[in-house]
Amino acid sequence: MTFRAAIARSTALATLLALPLGGLPATAQQDDASQAQTTQEKIAQADAPDTAETDTALTEGAMGGPDAVVVTVGDAEILGSDVMRAIGALPQPMRAQPAEMLLPMALQQLVLRELILDRARSENLVDDPDFAAMADQATAEAEENALVQFWLQREMADATSDEAVNTAYEQITRNAQGEVPALEMVRPQIEQELQRREMTRIRADLQAQGPEITFAGQSPDEAAYDDGSFCTADYAPEGDATQQAGSEFAEMDLDGDGMVSQQEYAKCRMAAAGE
Repeated sequence: MTFRAAIARSTALATLLALPLGGLPATAQQDDASQAQTTQEKIAQADAPDTAETDTALTEGAMGGPDAVVVTVGDAEILGSDVMRAIGALPQPMRAQPAEMLLPMALQQLVLRELILDRARSENLVDDPDFAAMADQATAEAEENALVQFWLQREMADATSDEAVNTAYEQITRNAQGEVPALEMVRPQIEQELQRREMTRIRADLQAQGPEITFAGQSPDEAAYDDGSFCTADYAPEGDATQQAGSEFAEMDLDGDGMVSQQEYAKCRMAAAGE
């Protein structure tokens, strides 16, 4: 993969990963006000249903209706209505995608949100004075969103440090074929790629160590992403991404049963993160 192709892919990935979670800064220089915007505020801004009616109906039908339980994460239930609100939070170009692409995108982020909440609560972050200041005067749902944001910011703090960016740039210059732009020109893209890698590591760790994830109609042992939802949603639907995602899905299906279980996915992601 060329340098430019890798940068373009990582930019799209970082955008997708950040959207529904609401708290992941795009660059180290982003101001505190934009970081403070909660997930619920973003969903409210995009709540008007401007997706095609056909795709909306297909998506709702696939989930069994707004009150149907689509997936459980430990004791938390994610309903069809939650998925539809998450889809409404996606930018218009993404909402124009077919329903079979929108559903895994939304499910990925909603499950990740619940995993982060579980981890943050287990670490007693609700008692952290910095979090208390962030969640002051918040509603219950807004407080959960603030907790997700606060935990992510803490975990991602060192991902785009000067040392990390310089190390990544030096590695790029050593491996690139041809001339590489100056660091100042590509720093935002490098930061996005570093964030993507850290999010990959975080997601794998949460899925390996967090509560059981069970999709509707599946047993706990089959907590599987048989449509590749946690695989294909990691890639932007452009260029050779679809083929690459399909290849990765095959690699994750360790037992060859045509499904990727939670455990198989976590093992693959931990390996990808170098752990």
